[in-house]
Amino acid sequence: MIFLAIIAILSLFVMESTFGKLFWFLFCGFISLSIYTRTISPIGFIDDSLTEIGHLFGKTYKNPLLKTNKNYAVNSVENENYDTTVDFDRILISSDISNQIDSSKIVQLYQFDENTIKDIKRILSDNNPDPENKNGTICGQTERKCKWCSNLFYVDNRYLSIYNDLKRHLLPDNIIDIYGASMYAVCNNNEVKARILIDCNLYRNGERYCSILDDGEFCSEKCQTEYKLYQ
Repeated sequence: MIFLAIIAILSLFVMESTFGKLFWFLFCGFISLSIYTRTISPIGFIDDSLTEIGHLFGKTYKNPLLKTNKNYAVNSVENENYDTTVDFDRILISSDISNQIDSSKIVQLYQFDENTIKDIKRILSDNNPDPENKNGTICGQTERKCKWCSNLFYVDNRYLSIYNDLKRHLLPDNIIDIYGASMYAVCNNNEVKARILIDCNLYRNGERYCSILDDGEFCSEKCQTEYKLYQ
C-alpha cells in the first residue's frame, strides 16, 4: 500500500495532464484502500476496486457473484438443524389423554405423585413425539450369551420414543381388568416405575428417545427349538 502511495505521488511530477494525474492518484488510492480492507479475499479486492472506479465515473458496478453469494447465505441458514421439539411446559394436555390416565388402573396402582401424573399427560399429549423420525431404528448392538449353547451373539439396540415407551407401560392396547393390573404392578412395580420416572425426567430436559434391546435369548432357531424340546 505504501509502495502504491509513493507511485501516486511521483506521478504528479511525471504526468503532464492534470486529468491523468488526478485519475492515476485516485486509482492508486482506491487500489490501496481495497488491499487494506480485503487483504485475504482476492474477489473482494477486485469487487471493491471496480466499485470504487465505477463510482468515479458515475457508474454502478454489479458483482456477478453477488446473487450467488446471497443465495448461498440464505440456504446455509435454511439448512441449519433447529430444535423442533416443543417446550415441555407448553404442551397442551389432551382431554382424551387426561381421562385415560385418570381412569387407568395401572397408573393408579403405581401411585405417582401429582407432578409425575402431569408430566405423563403432557408426554402422551405431545403432537410431535418422534421429531427426528428415529423410532424403531437401530442405534447399536449388545453382546449376549446363547441360553442353550452359550455361544456369544449380538442383539440390536433400537431407538424407542419415550412417548411409545410410556404408552406401552401405562396404556397397553389389551384391556386389563383390576386383577390383571394388580399382578402387573406387583411383578413390575419397582423396575417399570423407576423407568417411567426416568422417562419423564429425560423428556422434561429435551430428550425424546430411549434405547431398548430386541428380544433374543438364542443365537439361532435351532438352539431355541432344542431348548424347548429338552427343558
